[in-house]
Amino acid sequence: GNQGTIDLFTLLLGTYDNGGIWEETTNSGTLIGNLWNSTTVLSGNFQFKYKVTAPCAVADEAIVNIIIKAIPETPVAFLEQVICDTQSLNLLATTVPNVTYQWSGPNGFTSNEQNPIINPVSALNNGMYSVKVIENGCESSLASVEVVVNSLPQFTLESSCVENAFTIMAIPINNSFDVNQVNYSWIGPN
Repeated sequence: GNQGTIDLFTLLLGTYDNGGIWEETTNSGTLIGNLWNSTTVLSGNFQFKYKVTAPCAVADEAIVNIIIKAIPETPVAFLEQVICDTQSLNLLATTVPNVTYQWSGPNGFTSNEQNPIINPVSALNNGMYSVKVIENGCESSLASVEVVVNSLPQFTLESSCVENAFTIMAIPINNSFDVNQVNYSWIGPN
């Protein structure tokens, strides 16, 4: 990616004579003296020549090549499901071609998969998960998604006979759920 303003003298190897002139042989148009402003240039190869002319028309020159690699686009991190204790967590990132994915998260979680799966999950997996992509040694910005693992409802069953009908009720333990905010799925004999 772009590196801001670069002093081309810092890229010369060995000793060199002062009093030379820098010239860009490519066309970024952002060279002023020995300072090249790469802030607004697109990725590509750029070449500069430092030429020192001595008395009697003797000249020496050095060539400096700079490669600006493109920073890959930032993936979007997301989830498609509500996550409950003991289920699988599917972390998802949008596709960015020709890159390596790098996920990190709570408890030292890391993965190089585009869409890693953590199975099973618990409240220990709560937290922020971040992903970036790497292409040709250049890293994208981070994209993050917060994961909240919902605990499973804890309940006891109470049965009774009410007006000659057998009744079963699910009673929350320690207010682990609101009886008015849940869906019930009963399975039993016909």
